[in-house]
Amino acid sequence: MGDRLRLLAIALTAGLFAGGISGASAASNVGLCTPEPGSACHELVRVLALRVGLVVTVATVVMLLTVVGLARTMVLDEQRRMAQANHPDYGA
Repeated sequence: MGDRLRLLAIALTAGLFAGGISGASAASNVGLCTPEPGSACHELVRVLALRVGLVVTVATVVMLLTVVGLARTMVLDEQRRMAQANHPDYGA
């Protein structure tokens, strides 16, 4: 159970880091707007940067958890094959 929580924490941390980086890079494009600080362009860029950061965070977490799940499936499948090889009546 501790390994699962550790892997989940790593996936969430990596996702938040990737989302923060992408959101910050998207927010850095505010300089392309007009000089007025209250313009709609500034708000649009901020909202889009937040959305991009959230999407990247979720995508990163999903991909990392998928990789962990596939690796776990491979290990369990190999263990099942070894058990079947050692005990032919195991899965029957």
